[in-house]
Amino acid sequence: MKLFTSYRIFFFSLFIAFFLWFYVRLSSPYQQVISIPLQVVNLKEGHAIVSGLPKTIPVLFEANGRTLLGLEYVYDVKYVIDAEQKDDFTVITSKYIENVKLPSTVEAIAHAIPSRDTLHIISKKWITKQVPVIADIEVSCAPGFVMVGGFRTIPDSVFVRCPITLRDSIHFVSTTRMQLTNISEDKEVDVELADMLRPNVKIKKTDIRVLIDIQPLGETVMENLPIKLINVPEDVNVIVQPSTFSIKVRGGVDFLSSLRRDSVYAVIDYAMEQRFATTQPRLTIIAPRDMSWSQITPSRFNLVRLDAEKLP
Repeated sequence: MKLFTSYRIFFFSLFIAFFLWFYVRLSSPYQQVISIPLQVVNLKEGHAIVSGLPKTIPVLFEANGRTLLGLEYVYDVKYVIDAEQKDDFTVITSKYIENVKLPSTVEAIAHAIPSRDTLHIISKKWITKQVPVIADIEVSCAPGFVMVGGFRTIPDSVFVRCPITLRDSIHFVSTTRMQLTNISEDKEVDVELADMLRPNVKIKKTDIRVLIDIQPLGETVMENLPIKLINVPEDVNVIVQPSTFSIKVRGGVDFLSSLRRDSVYAVIDYAMEQRFATTQPRLTIIAPRDMSWSQITPSRFNLVRLDAEKLP
């Protein structure tokens, strides 16, 4: 027991000695290079920096050890550049040691700035723009099922802040990439917005909910659909024979049950047919994007003038 007590006294004394030594060492003056935050103030209203600037500036300080530790981790010390309402100017940081701003209660001396960097500071007016959200999701349905209606995002748009010079080049914001496989029922997934690759575009991180409509795959035949003839000169009187067609369509069963007949039709471009002198007119099928089609009947169509002259 006495031996254990002796060890406790020994280690306690050793700790006190080390603490006193460390305290005395911290009270001595030292010089040390410390990187402090860079701040640009007094910009024009509504403007922001668009040029690449370092986040910190290295400064050689002299102070006692305790103060140097505070400068590194505690005190609010900055290198402040006054833009003076200018849009474009340069600053050689080493020439302006007075830009180092210390709290009045801190006893430290900023001696020098070791680096001789020249900062090119450019500011531009910033705007807020609303852009749509595009879901970057790859969906693979289970056999016998199909996705209908694309992706519905909530919210469907977000606000971004950017320099006015980038306003016309930012058209949308995408989500982070996601893959869904073997899906056989409706899905709701939460995704994040992808990071903007441009350094001067700011966007608030927002969770996006994506709704996906999955339906059983169905098939039906639509008959007696119209064929429209377009780009016909005023002095030409021409018709299509036969004037209707039938087509097999595939899609979600709920989608097909509500599909309007007038949303599916065919178009023949008369001017294009004359230009390429095709022997058989080509039908362009106009249909909603959430369906596929096949097996058009009849397989042959003709353009016929009302004066009975058949056109190629």
